[in-house]
Amino acid sequence: MSDSVDPARWSGARRRVLAAGRAVLDALLPPRCLACGGAVETQGALCAQCWQGITFLGAPCCVRCGLFRV
Repeated sequence: MSDSVDPARWSGARRRVLAAGRAVLDALLPPRCLACGGAVETQGALCAQCWQGITFLGAPCCVRCGLFRV
């Protein structure tokens, strides 16, 4: 049974490999804001200024689809 791979050890090693790959990718292509292209901490995020400029759906719009309700 010594030849079998422990799934818990593999998942930890996989996470480390993925984290190292993300670090290399972020060094080569730094994460950018989706709206303005400014530097952000994580890929797919918005900077603080763009986040503050977002208008979220609210009344009288449907919270699910955004259609105007009367």
